[in-house]
Amino acid sequence: MTQLERLMLVTDRHAVPGGDLAGAVRAAVAGGVGLVHVREKDLDDARFAALLAELAAPLPRHVRLIVNGRPELARRACAGLHLPAGALAARPAGIDLLGASVHDEEEALQALALAPDYLLAGTIFPSRSKPGRRPAGTAWIAQLRRLAGEVPIYGIGGIDAANAAAVIGAGAHGVAVRSAILAAPDARAAASALARAIGLAVAKRE
Repeated sequence: MTQLERLMLVTDRHAVPGGDLAGAVRAAVAGGVGLVHVREKDLDDARFAALLAELAAPLPRHVRLIVNGRPELARRACAGLHLPAGALAARPAGIDLLGASVHDEEEALQALALAPDYLLAGTIFPSRSKPGRRPAGTAWIAQLRRLAGEVPIYGIGGIDAANAAAVIGAGAHGVAVRSAILAAPDARAAASALARAIGLAVAKRE
């Protein structure tokens, strides 16, 4: 299994002050983001594909784009694919990086049947993007770690530089964030603080 970067950015252009998503992504990558998970569910396929092309052009080679829920666009862009919980019954052809969201044990077992390259576990802490969802806490990471074997886990939901270490300490490979970077006044500095917290937590665990 390919070693995955530990800091994932989930895009939301509405969260970016001034609306310059591409600029915020470039800054976040400069700060340490290694996976750019393009969500933007309100865009049609044509506008989504144009955004993918805009985001991909300046990215360093080690940074991977991941497309949320659109297998054909992911294939065309040679990007990874992320599946919402319970979205597919079989692994799509032509995808070399597949992830899936999981919120409970049943969803986790369904996702693991697809042989995913990573799991995205949420919602860990209270999150403004999921106001109606009760946070699962880091215990969900520990539980999923036992189920998932060697499959890398990313925690998501209310994670920032202050609490990322707790997620790593519970057994996560990395963390995924949205507003902690995109809504910050300085996306590069916010990403750098997160990457530093993750690195220290990984070193402590190992």
